[in-house]
Amino acid sequence: MSVAIIPKDVPVAITVVVGEAAPVMIYARTTAPTGHCPQCGQGGRRVHSRYWRQFQDLPWRTVPVQWRLECRKFWCDTPTCPQQIFCERLPPTWVRAHQQRTQAVWAMLTQWGWAARAADVARVATQQGLAVSADTVNRALRAAPDPVSPPVRVLGLDEWAKRKGATYATVLVDQERHRIVDVLVDDRPATVTAWLQAHPGIAVITRDRDEAFTAAIRAGAPTATPVADRFHLLQNLRAVLERTFTQHPPAAPAPSRAPTDPPTGPAGPGTPGARRRAARWDEVRTLVAAGMSLSAIARQLHLDRKTVHKYATATRCPLPPPRRTTAGAVRDWSARLDRRVHFTEPR
Repeated sequence: MSVAIIPKDVPVAITVVVGEAAPVMIYARTTAPTGHCPQCGQGGRRVHSRYWRQFQDLPWRTVPVQWRLECRKFWCDTPTCPQQIFCERLPPTWVRAHQQRTQAVWAMLTQWGWAARAADVARVATQQGLAVSADTVNRALRAAPDPVSPPVRVLGLDEWAKRKGATYATVLVDQERHRIVDVLVDDRPATVTAWLQAHPGIAVITRDRDEAFTAAIRAGAPTATPVADRFHLLQNLRAVLERTFTQHPPAAPAPSRAPTDPPTGPAGPGTPGARRRAARWDEVRTLVAAGMSLSAIARQLHLDRKTVHKYATATRCPLPPPRRTTAGAVRDWSARLDRRVHFTEPR
């Protein structure tokens, strides 16, 4: 059992495993005959005291696992060493000093963190028996080396606001794989040029219409084809349309006719809704004439009491309120846009 859950060359012996409830507790002790001082590197055999270390390991079939390891403190026998007492160190491939999780846990969080959001990784890991938070996943990613990315052929280049209106950086995105390649410390053309020169082979660069980035692309990747991306094209089109509409306000709308009172008689018999409404009105009037209360009628017909009251007090079948249609925002511009589309109006 110890061979299956403990890596090779780790001087640890399991004493007892408590698996009656989650988490599973594994009690163990270190078995190395000596410890090595972190200051002078000399081995020590004299045990000063013992203490317990507790850390998290990978779950067993969604069951959390906790280690409780009995470790030792040794006397350093080197007279000139400034550290007289030191704690024994475990192999760094298993668990490092002051860590509360094994290296296998950190490796799994890092691998998942490069593929999904930290919040999603934390939620899935907790469901699988590894209780972590999104901050823990972010710490694992910050401590891990950057993954090796394949060569980028189509690069997206844009500014990224560290502090909007004050401090900006540059974000670089692999447009074919939809992944962030790098984030530069600032948005200066010299920084972008240096990065492009260090990463040759880029064929297409999508960007906004910033002239500073244009000069940086020409200097750093002269063979690449600069392309204005779709987002900024639509954003520029919207700005032009808003500016045009503001400079040329629409003509005053024609005076509308005075509203007329809606008819009070019943609707035409050919409308299905009107026939249902008239039948319901007759039914309510019949039950009222029979002496039933409004609440009892509402319960029997599955209607709101306010609706029953309206039908009971109306001398004729009430009509629904007239619909008020609002003109669209482009109505005042439709004629002019048609002339522009058909090139009948000079620009």
